[in-house]
Amino acid sequence: MARPMKPYTFPNGKTVLGIRPTGQKNCWRMKDNQGNITRFFEPDPQQAYLKFLQLTGQDEGTIMIPAKENQHMTTGIPEEGKIIDPLLAWSNDPETWQNDGVMGIKPEVFWGFLRNLITKKPELVAEKTGIKQIAHLETVKMPNLPVKLSDIRAFYETTRKVKPQSKRLILASWENMVSFLNAETVKDLTRENLIKWKNSIPHSDLTKSLYFDRIKTILRWSRKGDFDNDQITKCLDNECQVLFVDGVKRKVAPTPISREDFQKLYQAAPARMKALMLVGLNCCLHLGEATAVKWIDFDMAKGTYSVPRGKTGVAQIAVLWPETTKAIKALPKKNEYVFGTKRKRPEFFRDLADSVGITAKDSKGNPLTFEWLRDAAYETAWSVSEQQARNLAGHASPGQTDAYVLRNPETVRAACSAIREKYLL
Repeated sequence: MARPMKPYTFPNGKTVLGIRPTGQKNCWRMKDNQGNITRFFEPDPQQAYLKFLQLTGQDEGTIMIPAKENQHMTTGIPEEGKIIDPLLAWSNDPETWQNDGVMGIKPEVFWGFLRNLITKKPELVAEKTGIKQIAHLETVKMPNLPVKLSDIRAFYETTRKVKPQSKRLILASWENMVSFLNAETVKDLTRENLIKWKNSIPHSDLTKSLYFDRIKTILRWSRKGDFDNDQITKCLDNECQVLFVDGVKRKVAPTPISREDFQKLYQAAPARMKALMLVGLNCCLHLGEATAVKWIDFDMAKGTYSVPRGKTGVAQIAVLWPETTKAIKALPKKNEYVFGTKRKRPEFFRDLADSVGITAKDSKGNPLTFEWLRDAAYETAWSVSEQQARNLAGHASPGQTDAYVLRNPETVRAACSAIREKYLL
């Protein structure tokens, strides 16, 4: 919604030029002719418009939409008869406003007026629609329309900074998929459609896996944009990723380390390795993530860990155990990294396992690795709560924003306590 309102002049001569979105998510700016800029936060365009009316002292006396033939400019809303009729059709086909909207106004502006009408003229709405109880309509919002694949592609191409050759290959795979499926929105990326696309790729399973990884790369990056993340997450979790089981990419079954094996390793490990093991198990981290933790990722006063996960960008949190806090504080502070370097050396962990005689293997016959600690933490956390397990592991949790998760690491205390009780106490 860029500058939908025409300028409004106050009695003192101050003129408001309109509002427009800023680069910051949910942030809007309002500028006047004296150069003053006011910023405020609202979750959606229609809320921002209503906030604009409030900040400028506007009520039903003035409308800030450019005049059109089928509107009048006295009540602050389009002609009642022309807005009531679409109200009846709203519940049947909300996507009719996806493009140009009704009456030539933008959809988000229409919904702002619709809510304004319901709130200020309930008797009129009841009379025109036959809906006697309309209180539940006061919070009406514009429906979440399907996210367009062209918008996702454009966002990735303009905002993601990677090597030109890598970006070219990723976008080529995306265009190949979109062209083959003739897809327009994320709703077209169904399991059935993607299986058809997979079967059309004239390459080995390994190459097909690479193609799908590139699609995941773009979808994951789109979460940083102003899109409906629920749709993106559903596409990733419930549609794209299930294809990896259909011969495209076989996932290794989780292999949580046993308490006995963990205790053997822990007792034999040197101080630095003990600290690394505690951080990995306590915070549900892969080896590369554990070695890359920084001092600023921990709040030692509160005993918490909170950071956007490097692999997915999703918030990841944990409540530190006393043993973890003590082990971290005992490490020398050489640089920004807790363990001095983010380089991972899996052979050290493997050599330690061999030295204490651990012979356990996963479902594919591979010997123990550091990842078994993360599997153990995730499985134990899941037994407490699915949502806590997701927040602890840095997986997207529907219904929660990253900002909320990062502000509330205490929400995974029960899961962290369960892990500690199982493996340390």
